[in-house]
Amino acid sequence: MIKPVETFKLTEEHIKLLQHAYVDWWDCDYGAPCIDCKRPYGNSGEMIYKNICEIVGRKLTENQARKLHEELETALQIILVTLSFKSGYYIKEDIYCNRSWKFVK
Repeated sequence: MIKPVETFKLTEEHIKLLQHAYVDWWDCDYGAPCIDCKRPYGNSGEMIYKNICEIVGRKLTENQARKLHEELETALQIILVTLSFKSGYYIKEDIYCNRSWKFVK
């Protein structure tokens, strides 16, 4: 087995947040779909951390909510690469390729 260069635990909380993501169109160059950076869950400002707690169903400190929110970059990459919303542990086998995520358990 190839030694993984990165590991990540995809949780139900990541999946719930992505299900509530406000997807928009970024109209630059050719354009691309994106998650609205001002309203990632529909509200803006300080409501973002409140939204995160409501969506995941538990209280979080602002730092915990921020960490979970920032982990969505990797969570979304894993979901798109594996074509799965399966929670569990994933490994990235190639440091230079974000498409090398594999489900472990």
